[in-house]
This record gives sequence, structure tokens and C-alpha cells, in this order.
Amino acid sequence: MEKPDKAAHNMKDAARQHYAQKTLPIVTAHLDEARNMREDMRKAYAPEQFDDMESYQ
Repeated sequence: MEKPDKAAHNMKDAARQHYAQKTLPIVTAHLDEARNMREDMRKAYAPEQFDDMESYQ
């Protein structure tokens, strides 16, 4: 999340910087939620839960 964070703090255009600062928390929250969902999916569909790999494929 380095580029959006840098943009929110280092932009020369004041309007764009304000927009980036305003939306950064929302983008960060969405990214965190997506990461949590990915982890939940990995846990729910982990190959270890199956007795054999054929049933996983």
C-alpha cells in the first residue's frame, strides 16, 4: 500500500492530494477486508481437509 500512501502525502496538486487523503482509509479498509476474505477462503478450502488430492481437484 506504499504508492497510494505516498500519493496521499506527496502530491503537488492540492485537490488530488485532498482526494487521495480522503479515500486512502477506504481503500486501505477494502484491501484489509479482501486479505481477510482470502485468508478465510484458504482456511475453508485447504487441501489438508481432504483425505486424498483427487477429491480436491
